[in-house]
Amino acid sequence: AQAVRDFEEAIPRFEAEAGRFSAPALEARRDLARALIQLGDEKRAEAVLLELLEGHQDVFGEDDEELVQPLSWLARIREDAGKPEEAYSLLDRAIGICEGEGEPIGVDLEELEEDRERLRLSLGRPPPDRWTAESTGQADDDALTEVMAATVPDLIERFLLGGAPQNPVIARALADRDEGAVVDALSERLCRL
Repeated sequence: AQAVRDFEEAIPRFEAEAGRFSAPALEARRDLARALIQLGDEKRAEAVLLELLEGHQDVFGEDDEELVQPLSWLARIREDAGKPEEAYSLLDRAIGICEGEGEPIGVDLEELEEDRERLRLSLGRPPPDRWTAESTGQADDDALTEVMAATVPDLIERFLLGGAPQNPVIARALADRDEGAVVDALSERLCRL
C-alpha cells in the first residue's frame, strides 16, 4: 500500500518536471499499475494501464516493445472481468510486437502464446493457420474454391508421388486427375472444419 502512495505522489512531480508523458512519469505509471495488480485492485490498475498505454504509444509508437508487458497485464484484467475477446486481442497485439521487435526483458513470450491459445480455445476460434472461410476472411464458397485451385496442382503431385489421401472422394478425383472435383471436395471438407 505504501508503494502505491509513493508512485501516486511521484507521478505529478515527474509530470511537472518533465511532462505528462515523460519517461519518468511513464515508468512511475508502470510501477503503480504493477503495485495495484499485486494488491488486487484491478479496477484502478486498469485505469492506470490505459493511461500508460495511451501516453507510451503517443511518445514511442504503437509497436514499441515496452508496450508488451502493460498489454499482457491489461489482457489478464480484461479476462478476469469476463471480457475474453478483448483479452485475446490485447495478447495478440503484444505477441505481434514481440515477433516484430523482439522479446522484451521480463516478458515470457511462450507464456503469452499459451494464454492466447487458451483464450482462443475458450472462444471457439479456429487456429490462425487453418484454411476455413472464417479464418481466411473468405465467406463464400467461390472465394475458397479459388484459393484451393491455386494449390491443387501441388496437392495432386504430392499425393500421386507420396501416398493416397484419406478422403475417398478426393482420392477418386486425384486418381482421375479431375482438378475441379478435387477443388470441390477439398472446399466442402474445409468448410466443415
